[in-house]
Amino acid sequence: MHRSSLKTRLETVGRNLWRRLGRTRHLAAPPYAGVIREAERCQATTAHARRFCETGGLERLEQAIEAAEADGHDEWARRGRVARRALSPRGTTIPDDE
Repeated sequence: MHRSSLKTRLETVGRNLWRRLGRTRHLAAPPYAGVIREAERCQATTAHARRFCETGGLERLEQAIEAAEADGHDEWARRGRVARRALSPRGTTIPDDE
């Protein structure tokens, strides 16, 4: 086998392995991480933020923050609190329709 061909194959295998490890790391996240990530993504548009709030998202987010604090995962709890502040009705992320 030619050296450049082998190098190309090894690079491809490396990239595929890196992607799979990324997915595994994502799957290994605690259950409340999904709710916190969803809340963070919902801040992108007003429509997503409203839908999140109207479907009980703030309550789920509050539970996720409490679970993260109980598990001692301060970074997840902090991210959840930041998202909660941004998505709360008093926050400026979701403007009122007029």
